[in-house]
Parts: sequence; C-alpha cells; structure tokens
Amino acid sequence: MAYNKTEIFFFQKPENYYRQDFVRKIRAEKNGFEYLTLYEEMFTESLNKNGVLANFFGDEMIPYSTKELAIIFNHKESIINISKI
Repeated sequence: MAYNKTEIFFFQKPENYYRQDFVRKIRAEKNGFEYLTLYEEMFTESLNKNGVLANFFGDEMIPYSTKELAIIFNHKESIINISKI
C-alpha cells in the first residue's frame, strides 16, 4: 500500500441535501442533473484551494476560462456558460 502525503478533504452533504429547495429547483431545470453534478464537482475541486477555482502563479490568481472548466470537469461549454448565471 502506497502512502500519499497530500491532504484529504471531505465534502459531507446534509442528510436532506437532495430535498432542499435549491437542489429541487436545479434538478427541475432542463439539464438540471448535469448542473447539479457540475456544482458539486466545482465545489469539491475548490476545497483544497480555499474555495477558489483559478490558476495561481505566485501571488497572481488567474480565473479559469469556460473552455478550461469544460475540459477539467468534462462538461459541455454551453453547460458551463449557463451555470455562471
């Protein structure tokens, strides 16, 4: 068994997460399940970056482009663009 020295973060959802109003509203939208999956993936990805999704070059922070996010999370760019609203 290999030992990895990186930190491990956990994302625990409340017991009634999928019954919350905002989750139900998202799921009711066209492509809602894909939006919800993207939301959870982005949230999880930002856990070890202090809640920020961006490239860091020294002290400079450069936000990801729509195309980069589509590649990272394997979603269509159109889903990423609509999710920004």
